Amino acid sequence: MSPDLQSNDCYKVLGVDKAATDKEIAKTYKKLAVKYHPDKNPNNVDEATQNFQRISEAYEVLSNAEKRKEYDLGGRDAPTSHSSGSSFNPGAAGQTSMSQEDANELFRQVCGGGDPFSMFFGGGAQSGSVHHESNGPFIFSSGHANGMPGSFRSGETGSFGPPFRSRTKAKRSVPRGPSYAMPPGTVVRVRGLTKAPEHNNKCAKVLGYEQGKGRYDVELEDENAILSLRPAHMTQLCQVRLTGIESEPALTGQLGRVMSYDERKGRYLVRLEKPNLKGSDLVALEPAKVVLAVGTRVIAQALTKQELNGMMGHIVAIDTNVGRYTVELQNGMQIRLKFKNVLC
Repeated sequence: MSPDLQSNDCYKVLGVDKAATDKEIAKTYKKLAVKYHPDKNPNNVDEATQNFQRISEAYEVLSNAEKRKEYDLGGRDAPTSHSSGSSFNPGAAGQTSMSQEDANELFRQVCGGGDPFSMFFGGGAQSGSVHHESNGPFIFSSGHANGMPGSFRSGETGSFGPPFRSRTKAKRSVPRGPSYAMPPGTVVRVRGLTKAPEHNNKCAKVLGYEQGKGRYDVELEDENAILSLRPAHMTQLCQVRLTGIESEPALTGQLGRVMSYDERKGRYLVRLEKPNLKGSDLVALEPAKVVLAVGTRVIAQALTKQELNGMMGHIVAIDTNVGRYTVELQNGMQIRLKFKNVLC
């Protein structure tokens, strides 16, 4: 049964039979939640948000034994409710009373509190906790899993070929790669492909890095295909902290998650942990306004020394007083770079 997001029936919304087991319902919800999550649909956020909330609300009813029984007995008029206390009205086709915040929280709970997208790519890394110990400079802790940054803590730090090759997914061993390469399991968004633009904006998981070819093998989500991509055609979906937001000072210091990068505008699309004053949880920020984690793999850009542009590396330290990273480049050189001169 295919899901019908405009239906007034919880079962039809998820596309499951009324005799479906709890395990089947949970499995279906997870698949749909990932597919329709706003973070996975940056070009159609409003519709995706409504779909994601609708799916989450239907799942909350059917995943709770008492609510499901009440719903089965009363149908569309069953007085069920979700965690926010608002009533669920399955009779309002295509509409939902569940907030995006509640939907995201439910999603995190179902995923065990970790990074949902890493989990569905076979990872399961736990998100780092946040520690505020002072109002001074901060750095990220270096611990991370599946290529995703660790937690923040406060402290001080003193010739071009085709852009990709596509092939059917097959089991094979791919080298983990050098220290400057993103490790297997890192979740990325594909960008900047001109000969196969249909793959742009898709999420993928890094399988490995082939140093001799200078390419990553990445597995497209929900597709039986592996792409071989140059580093410049990927953006890591990693956690960041906002800095120097003069137009809205309250955003400075807030955590967010990079969702994509717009090469034309030179800005990241960042999803905030909390909505801004306009009620939006999405902001477009230039690289100078976000702080990446220690350990994040980066690419140098817009440097006066042209030979360094496009060079891969990883962040080894951060000095927020002067807005610079210490980056170890793939040639072994350590160099201090302004925030604006690296891309994740």
